[in-house]
Amino acid sequence: MNTFPEENIVGRAKIHRDVMASSDWQAAKESFDMAAAGRIVDLLWSDKKSGQLKTLVADPENTVLISQPSTSKTNVIPVCFAERLSREIGAPHLVGDVYFKSLHGKQAKHMTRVQRIFNRRRYEPFDPEGFKERIGDKQVVIVEDLLTTGGSVAEFARCLEGVGAKVRSVAGLMGDRRLNIDHKTRLRLQRALDDKGIPAGRVFDVLTRTEAGSLIMMLNSVRSEHAREKLAGDIQGLQDGRSFKGLGRDPEPRRYPGTGRDDRNHERAPEGIPTGAVYRGGPAREVAFFKIAVTCDEGGCVRKLTTEVFVRPGLDREEVKSVLRKEAERFVGENVRTVSKEKVKVVIRPAERRVARRIEKGRGL
Repeated sequence: MNTFPEENIVGRAKIHRDVMASSDWQAAKESFDMAAAGRIVDLLWSDKKSGQLKTLVADPENTVLISQPSTSKTNVIPVCFAERLSREIGAPHLVGDVYFKSLHGKQAKHMTRVQRIFNRRRYEPFDPEGFKERIGDKQVVIVEDLLTTGGSVAEFARCLEGVGAKVRSVAGLMGDRRLNIDHKTRLRLQRALDDKGIPAGRVFDVLTRTEAGSLIMMLNSVRSEHAREKLAGDIQGLQDGRSFKGLGRDPEPRRYPGTGRDDRNHERAPEGIPTGAVYRGGPAREVAFFKIAVTCDEGGCVRKLTTEVFVRPGLDREEVKSVLRKEAERFVGENVRTVSKEKVKVVIRPAERRVARRIEKGRGL
């Protein structure tokens, strides 16, 4: 049975689409705009909620707030939110992107709720022992902006507990604070699985309450044997831990995910990234965020793709090169269908963003 945090707090239970469509939301999500993030936090959070959180954690000095790592590496709303909570409840805070790496590639906002079930979020600490030493025996509160399905914070909570941290609660700005599957939803999901002849297995240990509800609707909509078999395979993959590669994507590694059709015409993506693509600048401690820009020629059509990644401070020059090269290879492998390595150009440069400077100045814990 799930053991996600139970006593969670959100600023607004309802997800406000008008807020998500605002220029401040976009700037804070995509452009490292801390001022815009501050306005979003002030709009959705209240001093009353901070008081409730302080009562919940009881002992702020033995509590650490940690912002949810960003898949895009550009979202600073959780960082700004953690800073505010730190001031108001007196607990130190950590920037999640400094200590944890997102192993998944596709952002949740580009997927439907059903797709998110089978595209699990995955996180990994840069330095497990160093992180555990940093937080000691303090309890952890995960700080997130949006709890749509709860899948991201649930997987991050698993990751934290995997390195010995005790997750006490989740604080979010919007969404459903309930993560664990309640008894009624559990019975409904079990009946839906039984009706389709699909074993439940460990599915109850993987999904959040909202994800379970989405899976119930998906099961109830299955009409053909082909659809049932496909869904049964996806559910089994979910339990096996291989589903994070994506619903409908090619199981053969390093291939373009495609559109869900059985398309085998594309060859493998480039095996590696040219050494010259890796940043040749100064020490890693001077730059934390890097921008990866990919230009590729796909049958005469030129595509340009960009992403930003965080590199943990303290690495030497060769380690930085290695991290960036692997990140670039992963990004190309997940997004480019080009058959020839020569048709892919990768440029990696430091991203001069205020959040990087804030982190390097030692803000937070």
